[in-house]
Parts: sequence; structure tokens; C-alpha cells
Amino acid sequence: FPILSDFYLAQLDIDLEVTGTNNLIPSFTLSSFGITIRSKKPWVPPVPFITISDVGTRWVWSWTTVTNSVGGSEKTYSMSGSVFGTFNFGSGGAAPLPVDVDGPDDTGGGGVVRMSDPVAIRTSMSLPNFLIKAYMKEGDYIPLSDLFTYYFGGDGPSTGDRQMNVTSLRLNADPLGQNYYADATIFFGDIKSPDKNQGWDIDLGITHILMEQLQFYIQVISGSVGGGISGVFYLEQDDPADYTLPRFDLSADYPVQNPSAPEGWTIAGSLYPGTSIDLYKIVNKFIYGQAVDSTPPVDWIPQVVIDRLYASFTTGVSGSTNPSYKFGGTITTRWTPTIFN
Repeated sequence: FPILSDFYLAQLDIDLEVTGTNNLIPSFTLSSFGITIRSKKPWVPPVPFITISDVGTRWVWSWTTVTNSVGGSEKTYSMSGSVFGTFNFGSGGAAPLPVDVDGPDDTGGGGVVRMSDPVAIRTSMSLPNFLIKAYMKEGDYIPLSDLFTYYFGGDGPSTGDRQMNVTSLRLNADPLGQNYYADATIFFGDIKSPDKNQGWDIDLGITHILMEQLQFYIQVISGSVGGGISGVFYLEQDDPADYTLPRFDLSADYPVQNPSAPEGWTIAGSLYPGTSIDLYKIVNKFIYGQAVDSTPPVDWIPQVVIDRLYASFTTGVSGSTNPSYKFGGTITTRWTPTIFN
């Protein structure tokens, strides 16, 4: 039977329970039995640029104790299994993922397509509860700008000279219970050769901010949808390697709503612990559009530093007149006034 030659027995588990002895010879009963079957062969489905590898299945049979209809305990058997494999996007057949298109028109027609490394998405499905899990292999990444170029003829959102890369991707699905969850992280910069200026430089006119990464998530519970986005950025990128520079975490979350007490959106921002904001330097940068020495020119100007800062706003139910607010911070100051000359 040809297809069986592509699989092999990878693991066998047998648990035996001692049930008694007869003339010092123990007797056993089978407690559980597990078997794992795998294949080393890469499978090429009828889908371009995709192969499936590390395919396998595992099944476990075992005895378990349950409560019967009259409240007593009885033994019964249970069986569960899983099917797993790795989807390799950008492999198999013609070519892997495109990373650059050079041609006479925006679609790259007639040009040369340069390719990047495949991306592995490891997937498993458990039975009989039919739960699906998938995640991107650690170390792999998806270059978003290159995919925009290949499929849509443009780079997508402009991020300067910084490449957008999806560095993490996860998915959990419960189709029977109608529950789903997915999240992803986008990193701005060169994954293989990072430097201290990693990030998306956004020019606001009077100052610059450097966006390091964005995170997204979406959640569906029994048909109700929630999600959110958060980003990490910092100001004053004279030396981005200086981790004492002001760094901020901004987020917008819309959790799955409780119909009887909807929360709405929560917008929040906070200053990273260990970083601080020198108000004199920040104000001068906003006024004059350039960095200045953080030391005031005269000693009667107090040096004011924000060491902790947090703010959030929750919208509540649509049209509500009672949204909630939170705000907190810590300010320290050093002031050496000159008195009586």
C-alpha cells in the first residue's frame, strides 16, 4: 500500500497497572495506550508556493473514572487524538515568498522576482473537540512591504527606509464553540542586521518619534468581537540606544463586551518605567524644533522631570454621559534659587 511507506511509527506509550499477584507473579491491566505516527516527506498540495511538512497524528486511549446517573463512580474509556503539521509558505514548486519586484511597470511584469526564505506556520488540530492552534515558527518573519509590492504593485504604508516585518503570529480556533483568537507583532527594521536606529521614524514637523513595534489582537467569543492595537515609541532619537530616553506605550482596546455592562473602548498610554521626561528639554524642542541642552541657561529656572505618567479613558456604552478617566504621574524638581544676590 504505497502511501503507508511515507509514514513511520514515531512513539508508542503503554501504561500498565498492577492489579494483583498470583504465586508472586504480578498481573496487569492496560491503563492507557498512545501512538504517534509521523512522516518526513514534504507534501505539495495543489496551492502555489506552499508545502506541508512534519505531518503526523497522535491518538491516546485510556480508562477514566466518571460519575454515573445515580451518583456513583464507574470506569469508562476515552479516546482523544490530534493531527499536526507545518505549513511552509513560500516554498514548493516555483518559488518562495517574493521580496522584490523589478520590472517595467508597477506589477513587475517582465521583471525579475527575487525571493526570501519560506515562513513556517506550525498547526495542530485536536479531536474530538476540534480545537485548532497555529503559530509562526520562532525566528521566521513575514516582510509586509514586499508582499504589498508583489501582490498589489505598491509598498503599502510608507515607513521610510524601515521594513515592516511580522515577527510573531498566533491563532487559536474553536469552531464548535464559535471562539477565536489571533495576535501578531510588527517590527520595524532589519531583522537580520539590527542597528540602534531600529524603528519607523515619523516626522511630526516640530519633533520626531521612533515607532519600534506594533501589536494587534482580535478575539471572537460566541459571535461577539473584540480586539486592540498597541505601539511602543520614543522621543528624542539623538541616541536611540539610550534606554533612559522617554519611551511610551499607547494602546486602544475593545474587549468582548458584556451586553448588560458594555465597557466600550479603552484608550491608554504610559511612560516606560526607568525613563523620564525632562520638561525643559521637551518644551524647547517643541518650541524651537531642535534638541537643546537639558541644563537651563539660568539657575532660577527649575529643572522639572516627569518620572511616572499614566492616562486612560474608557468610553463606556455608546452615548453614555459617564465615561471613566484615570490619570497619574510623579514629578520631581531641582531648583537652586539665588536669594539676596
